[in-house]
Amino acid sequence: HGPPLLVEMIEFCQQASRWLLLNPKNVVAVHCKGGKGRTGLMIAALLLWSGHRLCAIDALELFTFRRTEDYDPEDGIDEAADDDGVVGLRQIHHNQGVGGPSQIRYVHYLETMVYNGVDAYRLCKMHLVSLEIPVGKLSARKPQFLFDTSQ
Repeated sequence: HGPPLLVEMIEFCQQASRWLLLNPKNVVAVHCKGGKGRTGLMIAALLLWSGHRLCAIDALELFTFRRTEDYDPEDGIDEAADDDGVVGLRQIHHNQGVGGPSQIRYVHYLETMVYNGVDAYRLCKMHLVSLEIPVGKLSARKPQFLFDTSQ
C-alpha cells in the first residue's frame, strides 16, 4: 500500500497533536488492515511531528519496537528472516515495522519538511515539455527521465 498525501499526514499530525495537548489522558487510536505499514507511517509521523522523536529513523524504530513482541534490534525496522526462518511457504518476520519503501520514504519527507521549513501547501505548477523513452536493442538498459522544474 502506498503512503498518504503529505498534506494528509500533516493534517493528521496537527489534529492529533492538538487533541493530545488538550488533556494528558487523551489518546489517539490509529489502525489500518494490517496495523503495520500505513499505521506505522502515521504513528512515526506523529512521533516526529510532536518532537517525541527527533528523526525519521528513530520514530520508525520506536514504532517497530512497540509493535513487535520479540523485538530484535539487529533486524532493523522490518527484517524478514533468512532462509533458515522459512517454514513451508510462510516466511517468519521478526520485527513488525513499516516495510514499504515509499512509506518509509514519506516519514523521511516529513522530517525534511519539519526541519527545513518546506511548505507542503504550496502548489508548484510544472509544464512537461518532453519525455523521451529510448526503446530497442541499443537501449536495453533502464530508461532515464529528466524533469526540469523551472517555470
